[in-house]
Amino acid sequence: MYMYILDKVSFDPSLFQKELAKAIKQVSPDEMPLFKIWCHETFNKKYKTQLNEVFEINGNTFEVGTEEKKPDK
Repeated sequence: MYMYILDKVSFDPSLFQKELAKAIKQVSPDEMPLFKIWCHETFNKKYKTQLNEVFEINGNTFEVGTEEKKPDK
């Protein structure tokens, strides 16, 4: 459901970022890696900054496609 919503609100950066933050809270830990990949493959060209900010704020601090991971606090 959250993938559908993100696709529908992708016309508005502010709304996209809000809905992405909501979606991240609904995604299970097991689904998170695939969700992150889907987000970056689908929206990276348009919303790279928003994706990285929202994933970092919600404790998912590594970017898709990189091997480095920020240390846990």
